[in-house]
Amino acid sequence: MTPFPRLPNEERLTSLRPYQTDCIDSILAAYKHGRRRLLVSLPTGTGKTVVFVSFVRAFRMKKKLLVLAHRDELLEQARDKLKQHVPEASVTIEQGVRHADRAAKVVVASVPTLGRANSKRLENRP
Repeated sequence: MTPFPRLPNEERLTSLRPYQTDCIDSILAAYKHGRRRLLVSLPTGTGKTVVFVSFVRAFRMKKKLLVLAHRDELLEQARDKLKQHVPEASVTIEQGVRHADRAAKVVVASVPTLGRANSKRLENRP
């Protein structure tokens, strides 16, 4: 397995824990083998925000990243962390009356909004 690109110390979010590095390495390896729709699920308190913020640089974001959360506070936290640590990434929220900017590279979305029966919120999104 090829490890994800390491960032210079001044650019690193934090020192990643071994299981976080393993997670990123596994996703990158699957991506290199042609898998394009990948899911990461980690238990509470394991640093999911740190992992997906690291994705933006590890994958050099040629495509889009969808981050899902179930509470408003977590949506805001995700957006703020991304803007803080990867200011060049365009980040938007899809929730309730807020509609994501179609040009954004990262969409932080509400599970209840997207999961609603007959929801068409992500249709026609590139």
